[in-house]
Amino acid sequence: TAPAVAWPSAGYIEFMESGFLADVRHLRRLILHEKAHFMWSHLFSDTLKAAWINVTGWYEDAGAESGWSTTEDTTFVSAYAHLKNPNEDMAESISYYVESPATLQACCAAKYEFIEQNIMHGYRYVSVIREDLTFEVLNLFPDYTYPGKIIRVDIEVEGAPTEDKVCTVEIELHTTGGVFEGASYAFFRLISEIGTYTDVYLHPQNPPDNSILSGTFTLSKYAKAGLWAPQQITLSDVSGNQRFAGTNDFGWRLMLDNPLEDIGPPEYIANSLALNLTHAVLDGRDVQYITVSWELREDSSMDMWGGVYTRLVSDIGAYTSGLQEYGYPGLETLAETNRGTYYRATISLLLTEYRATANYAPSMIKMSDVAGNPTTVPFSDSASDEPQLWVYVSTPNPDTTPPELDLNNITISAVPTQPDAPNGETVVSITYRARDDKSGLGKVNYRLLDPQGTSHFEYHYHGNFYTTFFDGDPAAWTAYTISVVLPVGSAPGTWGLESIELSDKVDNKLSNSFVENVHFAVEADDDNDAGRRLQRTHDTSGIALQMRFSVL
Repeated sequence: TAPAVAWPSAGYIEFMESGFLADVRHLRRLILHEKAHFMWSHLFSDTLKAAWINVTGWYEDAGAESGWSTTEDTTFVSAYAHLKNPNEDMAESISYYVESPATLQACCAAKYEFIEQNIMHGYRYVSVIREDLTFEVLNLFPDYTYPGKIIRVDIEVEGAPTEDKVCTVEIELHTTGGVFEGASYAFFRLISEIGTYTDVYLHPQNPPDNSILSGTFTLSKYAKAGLWAPQQITLSDVSGNQRFAGTNDFGWRLMLDNPLEDIGPPEYIANSLALNLTHAVLDGRDVQYITVSWELREDSSMDMWGGVYTRLVSDIGAYTSGLQEYGYPGLETLAETNRGTYYRATISLLLTEYRATANYAPSMIKMSDVAGNPTTVPFSDSASDEPQLWVYVSTPNPDTTPPELDLNNITISAVPTQPDAPNGETVVSITYRARDDKSGLGKVNYRLLDPQGTSHFEYHYHGNFYTTFFDGDPAAWTAYTISVVLPVGSAPGTWGLESIELSDKVDNKLSNSFVENVHFAVEADDDNDAGRRLQRTHDTSGIALQMRFSVL
């Protein structure tokens, strides 16, 4: 589901819950993207739209799902911008022009210039990070080369008509024997004619050239028969350079001979949802489990490993990201009939002493059969949903406060692995101090921003990352050190710590963005009205922008 949808004709933007779970800069880009759709619908003239289409290589294509295709494959800020149409490409580009201008300048100079001159009328934005959170990367041999174009696609499908199909896809990229012309991986979503899908990654088979990539996956004998095809193949290298190949850029034919195809999704048995609260001891601590169970019917066979899912919400607070689980296996066969097989799904969710005292209820359940047919059943007070079922949980020591980060005690160092002939491979060390009042520090993620505007996401797997309970004194200020090695070919120049996000053991979250967006406005020169000059008009906090999310 899209995190947000613009409805220009109705005059509003609809935001989904998932839109607010991303990092701060992604949320701002999302808002800008959706607002840009209103500009496309209500402000931009047909002449401006035609000029944009001409500059960006879009053309109408009745064979494409969106009705559009493009001759370009590297001048896009995201795969989504390439996949859809000129409207979406414009919305993505405008959002990056404001929020991540270096990214748009690096990949799409013509688009940046078009927006600057025709939409922003010279107004510019620059993203900067405070100096003590930056570091230098040295590289005499930088990787600015995009992965090569696809010149060959080989597909093998093995399996009798009534057997599962083992599929192997191999692609070859055009290379000339130079450095960095291959790809570190390829990704595509393989989609059937009814919209069921599987995500596929291809990996290099001939290092260091990396021009041949291959992957093997299995499609069920119950999967939709006929053509399965991707709408797009994304080729990426270790430095973040990406090429997007559309359906007109490669040949493709993957057909399934599946006489047993199942195109019907699992069926939830109405009013079968049940909740059960139990007490237990885990690692010497008193804990509670909410067990969610329901019954369902399936025509063929369920996906027994992860084929069912639920998540809980409370009646007093925000979405609790840790209270969601897939069933592994989670399914019990109840009966086999001429109408299909009946199952009971059972998923248990752990609540420690630090969870909030509240009523909890499943907000949804999801089910998927072996053919990939999905069913989502929402539960709420709405007449169109299933009735919500609540269970009261009392906890002795609820934690409703996010972790703390010492913003004035973050240090960064960077050392090239080949100082005599630096090639971009750099050992980066980031030390930060954090604490939490009760449940303790849990998941930590961070982003590094390179000179090309590419954002590099990583987790910091500290000693308590995976633990259920914090080992140590959670309230004591503790120094943590991130150590990461940037790959060969990394962009030379000034890098910076873009953001860091801390969560505690019960999902209270602190998001810190260290990027300043500086706005330069155009003013007429008093001595010459025809001249223009740039003036810095806006500067956000030079320390950090923090967003706090407390889970009640």
